[in-house]
Amino acid sequence: MEHIVLLVEDLDTNNKSESDIKDILRNHFSVCGNVYKIYIPKNDTGGCLSFAFVFLIQNISKLEQMENLLEINGHEIKLSDYTFQARFKDIKAKMEAEGIHLVILLIYIIPNPLTLVIILIIQ
Repeated sequence: MEHIVLLVEDLDTNNKSESDIKDILRNHFSVCGNVYKIYIPKNDTGGCLSFAFVFLIQNISKLEQMENLLEINGHEIKLSDYTFQARFKDIKAKMEAEGIHLVILLIYIIPNPLTLVIILIIQ
């Protein structure tokens, strides 16, 4: 069992309430595991945007089924695993709450001529 976050794009939100969209997504992704949270961002007027984040506890053996989920009620959607990005943001927020700034060290090795590039980012 694994916690994952899916980014679902190109949702058909026309004439649908937030509750209706969440129900559709919950039913659609329940074949992959237990959907425990759905977040749908809204525009300035309170309308749902055309993407959502689906949080679920996934049974790894059902991973293959994800390819069969690229259509909802005849409408094609884009689906991507957003788990790493969500965990990174969560860790960053916890660190900042404790007064710890995030330090990212990027090291690039360029073979010809041999060059070492080090980039330090403090956020």
